[in-house]
Amino acid sequence: RSEWTYQSHVNGFWECPDLFPLPVDGNPSDIRWVMLGASNTYMIGRFDGKTFTPESGKHRFSTGAIYAAQTFNHTPDGRRIQIGWANIDHQEMPFRGQMLLPTELTLRTTKDGIRLVSKPIKEVASLLKPLYASDKVLNERDVNQALRPYRHLDCLHLRATLNLTYATSAGLRFNGHNIIDYDLNRNTLNGQFYSPQDPTSLSLTMDVYVDRTSVEEI
Repeated sequence: RSEWTYQSHVNGFWECPDLFPLPVDGNPSDIRWVMLGASNTYMIGRFDGKTFTPESGKHRFSTGAIYAAQTFNHTPDGRRIQIGWANIDHQEMPFRGQMLLPTELTLRTTKDGIRLVSKPIKEVASLLKPLYASDKVLNERDVNQALRPYRHLDCLHLRATLNLTYATSAGLRFNGHNIIDYDLNRNTLNGQFYSPQDPTSLSLTMDVYVDRTSVEEI
């Protein structure tokens, strides 16, 4: 049997906790620890081996159906890789949920302070095959025409930049589903408050991964 000795406690994390170190902006001499909970809320702070001392938080770096995400220790290249569970239904299937894309977590300095950033791991690119690319600025009609041949696909990666000019809202629909809904008046992105790093920016760059029963957006 194992013996446990109480050391410390952190309020606000009730399920599937994760605690790990990350360098800030890739600087190995500037390390912070991240305390992460099942709902993907987190605190940033210091850890002395027994006590976690929060310096910032609680924050949240994702929205949607992701839940109970966990990270891997001791990856060969030192990356902090996370896999989350999607709390979603699957029509006519006798199960619930699925595992989401593995993502690499990093700490970056933003205008609001140090924050956790999540991006799909580079290996995801090996699953992709180029279908269409354009470096031209396309209007709404041209975009619809470009995507029309791929409406039947149930697995698709879309990378695009929306040029907002003087619009009050912009978005993207695919196969009848709202994927991106950006309200510049209320500063909401898919219903969540969004404040860009550059408040004068008139563009929104996105990576969208469409799977058979789910959509992931970066």
